[in-house]
Amino acid sequence: ERLEEADAYAEYADHLRILGELRDRYRKILDRERAYDRIFLPELYRINEAFLATAETLELYLEGTLSRFELELLEEAAKRRELRIHWRSTPYNEKMRERFAEAGLELPGQSRVLFSLSQKELIESEPSPLEIGAKVLAVRERYEQVAVALAEIEGMVRAGIAPERIALVLPDESFMRAFDLYDRMENLNFSMGYDYRDRPEYRVPAVLLEYWRGFAPGDRELLEHYGFAPERYRGLEPSARVAAEEFREVFSEAGIPGFAPVEGEREPTREEAPIRELWHRFLQIHQGRRLAMREWLFLWLEELGQLRLDDVRGGKVTVMGVLETRGVHFDGVVIVDFNEGIVPASSGKDRFLDSRVRRFAGLPDRLDREALQKHYYARLLEGAREAVILYTTGESRLPSRLLYELGLEEGETVAAPRELLYSHAPLPKERKDPVVESFDPLAMQWSASRLKIWLECRRRFYYRYILGLEEKRTEEINEGQVLHRVLERLFAERDHYEDPEAMRRRFETLAAQELERSGIAGRYLQAYWSRKLVPYFRQETERFAQGWR
Repeated sequence: ERLEEADAYAEYADHLRILGELRDRYRKILDRERAYDRIFLPELYRINEAFLATAETLELYLEGTLSRFELELLEEAAKRRELRIHWRSTPYNEKMRERFAEAGLELPGQSRVLFSLSQKELIESEPSPLEIGAKVLAVRERYEQVAVALAEIEGMVRAGIAPERIALVLPDESFMRAFDLYDRMENLNFSMGYDYRDRPEYRVPAVLLEYWRGFAPGDRELLEHYGFAPERYRGLEPSARVAAEEFREVFSEAGIPGFAPVEGEREPTREEAPIRELWHRFLQIHQGRRLAMREWLFLWLEELGQLRLDDVRGGKVTVMGVLETRGVHFDGVVIVDFNEGIVPASSGKDRFLDSRVRRFAGLPDRLDREALQKHYYARLLEGAREAVILYTTGESRLPSRLLYELGLEEGETVAAPRELLYSHAPLPKERKDPVVESFDPLAMQWSASRLKIWLECRRRFYYRYILGLEEKRTEEINEGQVLHRVLERLFAERDHYEDPEAMRRRFETLAAQELERSGIAGRYLQAYWSRKLVPYFRQETERFAQGWR
């Protein structure tokens, strides 16, 4: 209703009507399946009176922002028991201070406060301006941050900070792969866990789905690389409509990882247990439905991609994303990737409604989300005895504007101690030239190309015609589909760009990732589209400057 009021010019009337209808239908499905979704919690909740009766006074340490519904819950609890809240106000959580003012509590800015939500009164207040002391370092290449971060962590330990009290913060959690690769002594503990998207249980069926869609070139070769000859998956009919149980059975018989049930009384491994639990829930939810095989595979991959595998190696230095730092204090903090466009991270949640409508309806907008992330960084750095911030300067990257907002200066450029990454000696490998015991040229049927290879390179001839190693087959690149995926990813990361050159560079990076298996043809397409779209990048940034999102 508030959205409809905010949409004064009925720009989103059809969209809101469709969303309302989808919501009603979704609610009916949940009721029929006896399931629950937290979006309906405001309509369903009841106060647990018995729990509140167990204490005379409740104390809450608040980090971040409360939604209107969460504040409503706390006010209901405050009517039944004395509820006190400890809160730290910073320049980045002014929205929460305004929300408390609407509830009848005028709280000072940049202070540490204790107040009673029950009595609507301030109990304690201590002025506390935000003071950040951190060492700022710059490196040229992104992966050089790994070596510098590990060296800084080592320095903190030598200075007397316990490794359990040190946090390595990754604004982009996918960067954990680089730290995991070089953590040879297993000193790091990845609190976000490992992504199942990097495991065969996800990768193999994901490549099969792409092969069915006909999108990416080289999928057939990639399946063969994973050990799946065409005859193993050729019998799988993507359009065949089957039940969920049959879908799992067919894929299990084809030997696709992650589909076979655990045999007999054997206990599932640490990797198998989450998948088994997911299969139980997946089959129960979709009982009685019949969908096309490719649709089942899409749904399964969506569920599997959300799974995380806990890190149980026992490393003492905690690696975490910024959202995991809420309410946690560390003596030593190292933050990497402190670059514009990464800190604060942009969100795709604002695309459906523009900021004006969101503000009128009381919904968080892009500035609110960025301010919340800035608050988390400020609180983390404020509580640390020693803090280090790293950012990269290569490819014209800039440090985050938050660096200057926190009163810090640009860092000195340092050389990465690469011996931390590459000091290990390579394993000795004995090289022997192949020996052909017997070769009868008369027993072979010669062609012009075969003779040419023989004259140019005997080793190539040996690999091709003696060992029978086939050259990699190439498939034609579907330029339109590749361009569509690159642009989709370009706007999935950020809802706007201010600099056409930065937009072009990011396009080149994403295009290189999409075309990495396409060889010279892929590099040509990347360069061609990068130049061809220069006017488009310029026009888009001009449109963004006018407020379009």
